[in-house]
Amino acid sequence: MKTNNTLLLFFILITQISIGQTTAAKEILGQIFEQSTFVEGVNIINNTSQAATASDANGMFSIVAKEGDVLVFSSVNLEPLQRRITSEDLKSALLQIKMIAKEI
Repeated sequence: MKTNNTLLLFFILITQISIGQTTAAKEILGQIFEQSTFVEGVNIINNTSQAATASDANGMFSIVAKEGDVLVFSSVNLEPLQRRITSEDLKSALLQIKMIAKEI
């Protein structure tokens, strides 16, 4: 009986570890531009985790996300943009986000 409980506990532990590692979050580095100009002050929110950041003067940002998360990009002068994170995005060294200026 004790051996069965030990094996069951071991199996549950191994299963939890393997499932947890397939959905690991990673810090994503990105750069936002409009036309050929980098954009400062774009708000970036991970809709899943509610983590938030903003782009710097070079349009650069970093945020923690995992595959399937949706990032929302918004700024006063730009059209809002949503992007679902893919496995290719996680492998990429730099995520490039092209935004479009709002029509006045």
